[in-house]
Amino acid sequence: MFRQNMLLILLDLAGKIRGSTRLQKEVFLAQKEANVPFGYDFELYHYGPFSSQIFSDIEDLEKNNLIRREISTITTLEGTETKRIDYTLTPEGKHLAASLTSNRHRLKEIVDKYNDKPLWELLRYVYGKYVWPKKWPREQSTLASFLE
Repeated sequence: MFRQNMLLILLDLAGKIRGSTRLQKEVFLAQKEANVPFGYDFELYHYGPFSSQIFSDIEDLEKNNLIRREISTITTLEGTETKRIDYTLTPEGKHLAASLTSNRHRLKEIVDKYNDKPLWELLRYVYGKYVWPKKWPREQSTLASFLE
């Protein structure tokens, strides 16, 4: 439940998180740079650090009518259309999130710093700071074990 509460606070502060890739990176950066103890295990995936545990928690929050996933069609930098999932709180989620205070100031730092960055810039930052300099090997099981 702690991880889910942290996701609720993150969404409350952001208002909306545009896309699953952005959600993954913001949670990763909250854990890594703001020391928010989400407890997610990250591995290298197509767009950098990824944790399937985040999606499990998102599904639980959606089942409990605390968050909403909205699918939209966007145009990529290459000019092709693709689907994007945006994440927002429901009124019930907003009510619950407003009562949660743990790590709120740390999560606000992450939202303020990264939520409005273009996705390509956020990915470039994450890859530049956490993936490429470390030459993160594909066979490495988790990002946490590689970064230690």
